[in-house]
Amino acid sequence: MNTFYLLDFDFTLFKTHAGSSIFIEELAKAYPDEAREIERRVAESLVTGVSFAIRDATVELVGELETHAIETQYIARARSENLLFDGVHEVMDYIETSGTRFGILTYGSVSGQTMKIHAAQLQHVPFMVTDHKKKGELIAGWWREDHFIIPESLGGGEADEIVLVDDRLFSFEGLPDHARGYWVQTGPARYDPVGDVPANVESADTLFEVIAAEKSRTLLTN
Repeated sequence: MNTFYLLDFDFTLFKTHAGSSIFIEELAKAYPDEAREIERRVAESLVTGVSFAIRDATVELVGELETHAIETQYIARARSENLLFDGVHEVMDYIETSGTRFGILTYGSVSGQTMKIHAAQLQHVPFMVTDHKKKGELIAGWWREDHFIIPESLGGGEADEIVLVDDRLFSFEGLPDHARGYWVQTGPARYDPVGDVPANVESADTLFEVIAAEKSRTLLTN
């Protein structure tokens, strides 16, 4: 089966909280008061579960030119840190060796998510930034009779099946029958509205569990 894997970024691949701490430390070198405000907003977002665009908020406080300078320092420093969760490279290697493709589907602002993807050194991976929180509904719109149309930003082409890996339960709302998902709890506990897990979504504690489940599923379908 021609499968395309969609990998969420924040709290699935990327240690977003650790990355935010580095960004705030760089911001504090020149703007300590603004850094404390950003730190407060980040902490609030972890409690409420509401996504927070750290770069956009910084632009509002100090301006674009100043934020760009901080972004450059942040990316340089972040690249010397390990900001990817265990299993990220392994899951990507598994997909590639299986002869299938993958891309990153992330929610947020284009400039902010692009910054973090570069900080994580994953800019070589096709990625798409969306403002649609319910990614399942977005994916459903790609279905055409007997296949999915993959957006050009993710490499284009067609797929018989899509597999979405994400840390937020609401991301899977509207996920069509010809897709499946893995609800992965790699990141810190965050508020997530209680809801039923769709039948075509499986819970996993780590990305290694995703690999094991996909290996087992492949054996069963071959």
